[in-house]
Amino acid sequence: MIIDDDLTNVEMLRTQLLHVGFTVLSASDGHEAFEIINDQHVDLILCDVMMPLVDGYTFAMRMRECKKFQNIPLVFVSAKDQKVDKLRGYQVGALDYLTK
Repeated sequence: MIIDDDLTNVEMLRTQLLHVGFTVLSASDGHEAFEIINDQHVDLILCDVMMPLVDGYTFAMRMRECKKFQNIPLVFVSAKDQKVDKLRGYQVGALDYLTK
């Protein structure tokens, strides 16, 4: 699953993932993502940090609080590249933090 409010970023990631055989779901913010993961099986989440309504950090914290979603790997893919941003990503449960 890709969670990002920038359609260009979503399409770029979607194209790459489809090319190697993944099925790709997407959401434009954390709220929409929760609706999808409640109904669909998700193996991995690639999540932006800066999004409207529910940002990536808040999404990750809420996801980790729910036993049903605790084991889904989450990777932040963000333009925020400061050490403090990456540290916060790991603190809220990200498996990795990649800079766009």
